[in-house]
Amino acid sequence: MQLNLKNLKLKEDLGRVEAFHWLHMFFVGVALLVEIVQGQHSLGVLIQIPLLGGFYYLFHQTKKKLYYSFWTFAGVLALYLIIQLFSQSLGSLTSWLYLWALVILCLETYILSSPIYYPRISWWEYDFRYRDDVKIKVAVQEHKGIEGRLTDVRRGAGCVALFEELDIGTIVEVDIDLEEIDVELKGEVMSKRQYSVGRPWRYGVRFILDDQSEEAYEKFSHFWKKHKHSKMVSKFGE
Repeated sequence: MQLNLKNLKLKEDLGRVEAFHWLHMFFVGVALLVEIVQGQHSLGVLIQIPLLGGFYYLFHQTKKKLYYSFWTFAGVLALYLIIQLFSQSLGSLTSWLYLWALVILCLETYILSSPIYYPRISWWEYDFRYRDDVKIKVAVQEHKGIEGRLTDVRRGAGCVALFEELDIGTIVEVDIDLEEIDVELKGEVMSKRQYSVGRPWRYGVRFILDDQSEEAYEKFSHFWKKHKHSKMVSKFGE
């Protein structure tokens, strides 16, 4: 996974993610130390400390390399924090520490839940009748009509799948010309990844929105949600 680290907004987001990551680890560590001092299940807490240390090391690696297993680790940690939270006395210091750790973890995952970092891909869907991506044509400078697919749209960004390799920072024009909707959006390639040779490149594109293009984006975003819902209904309706 390659990111456009020259972009100020991206640097700020990644800086916050790194700070949040170590901050919720700090709160969990302090909570465990408080439990030891208070003599609450000291043996069990001592066993948890090295296990959590190893867990956080692996968790940090998945975040650093933007592996999709990050979400598995985040889910396991969230479940652990919820269990620890409800096992504490209401209003105690440890309950507040676990609560803050959970809140900070949610903030970290919210920032990363963007097509720029983790585009949603329906790996399991092989029947093209139920694929929720849409066909698009992409223009890059003098190259027009590059065929591709838009596989994810969220939070002012999208995932564009192309067999054409582009550089990070490239400005692209995305033409979505369907029976139901016809819009054009301009965006900047912020990230790129290719899962294996022969598969398309997947680009995290942040759309460049002004008053006019924001209206087009909102129109398409509304269509996108209805499109995904209709595909799901048609699949499970059968």
